[in-house]
Amino acid sequence: PGAGGGARAPATAAIERTMLGRVEQEEREEKERMIEKENKVKSGDSIVIPTSNPAPPLASSASIPSSAHTHPTPPPISTHYQQQQQQQQQQVLTQPPLVLACNTSTPNAWYVADDDDTKIRYFIFQGSTSLDHWEINLNFEPAIFEDPCLGVRVHGGMYRAAQELYKEILPLVQEHLQNVPDGKIGFTGHSLGGSLATVLTFLMITRGIASPDRITATYTFGAPAIFCLDEGSAAERRAAMRQKIREDRAAAAQGGLGKGEGGDGEGERE
Repeated sequence: PGAGGGARAPATAAIERTMLGRVEQEEREEKERMIEKENKVKSGDSIVIPTSNPAPPLASSASIPSSAHTHPTPPPISTHYQQQQQQQQQQVLTQPPLVLACNTSTPNAWYVADDDDTKIRYFIFQGSTSLDHWEINLNFEPAIFEDPCLGVRVHGGMYRAAQELYKEILPLVQEHLQNVPDGKIGFTGHSLGGSLATVLTFLMITRGIASPDRITATYTFGAPAIFCLDEGSAAERRAAMRQKIREDRAAAAQGGLGKGEGGDGEGERE
């Protein structure tokens, strides 16, 4: 090229150096911002993510030809992804805890947790870990469950332990059922905790605290049986009741035939 081409060469080199300097400066500033954000996340401070990256001051238009403005420097590719990661991490750090309440004292340890998606409040009970727990396990003398008219006998030690737990968790049960119209409660546990979860499920229904449709399935893991079968078991009482019904029907049928011969038909209606 002629003299004109030689004159443009220094300007082009100056433009390249200026643009390269801008890129390096932006990268340094981006690294500094990321380090600052990470430090704030670790310390628990709130993070404000800027909506745009401030650009460094440009050289005067007199020293840079207009052709330089046709090639703007793009921001670093990883900036948007890093901002999304920081936002997600901050959301996790600010979420409320899942566990609402817990109790590690006797008769058994338990805790409560809410599932916001299903609107179920779960009550989880621990298995046997101490001598007090084994005292409950070995005190298996049958006890009448709630009302003798129900004809149900259960494990005595677990029934009494469940009655104590009932008093502790009742406010949490009522609060959830009242404040969440379509909410439910659920009970689960391992070993002794599973047996207590089963008894508590029946207590909530029998005492009218929660209808069966407000209680989700009760899950137990390695839980001992709680229902007792003995001489006065419900199965035997049902068998005796059926036998009594058959005898009453037979007697009524014989009486009906005798009255039916008289022509009044009252025996058949009876």
